[in-house]
Amino acid sequence: MPTFRQNALALLALLSFPACATDYFVEYSGGLPPAPINGRLNDDIFLGDVDPTFHRPRDTCEDTSDSNNYRYDTITLTNTGGNEVDVDLNVSTGFCDPQHDSVVYGYSPLFVPDDPNTNCFVSNDDYQNQQNRCSFISTAVAPNQTVVFVIASYDADLTWPWTATFNDRVYDDDFECLSVDDFNCGGSP
Repeated sequence: MPTFRQNALALLALLSFPACATDYFVEYSGGLPPAPINGRLNDDIFLGDVDPTFHRPRDTCEDTSDSNNYRYDTITLTNTGGNEVDVDLNVSTGFCDPQHDSVVYGYSPLFVPDDPNTNCFVSNDDYQNQQNRCSFISTAVAPNQTVVFVIASYDADLTWPWTATFNDRVYDDDFECLSVDDFNCGGSP
C-alpha cells in the first residue's frame, strides 16, 4: 500500500504535468498500409502516466455522454499523396470482450476534447452488435486531409492495451469475419 509521501508525490507529479493523451502521427499516401500502432489507455497515477478523459459521444457523433471519465488516445493520419486514399482502421484490444470494449471516432480536420461533437464524422462501437467489442472505421481521406482517430473505452475508467492496424481488413461489409485467425476477430489468442 502506498505511503502518504508516495501519494503526495504522485499528486504533485500529476498537478505539475497534466494528463496528456498519447498522439501517434501517421503520414500515408496510399500503397502499402502504415505499420500497426500499439498503445494503451492509461490511468497509473503513481507513475504519472494518465491519459486525459473527455465527454465522449455515445454511439454516434451527435450524442454526447453524460460522464467525463472516458480515457482516450489519438492517431493523427495525414494523406500526403496526390490522390484520395481509403483507410480501414481496425482497433483490437486483444480480447474484444466487455472488459476490453473500445470505441473509435474519426474527426477532421481536428479533434477538440472539450467539444467532442465538433468535426466528428464517423464512429464505431462494436462489430456484429456486441458479438465483438472491438472497433472498425473505414473512410476515404482526400489529398492533404488530416483525420484524427480517437480511441476510447466504452465504459468509464476502463484501461487496456490496444493495437491499431490499417487496411488490414478482417471483416467484410456486413462485419462478418474474413480471417481464419480468431485473434483478429476478437477471439482469444
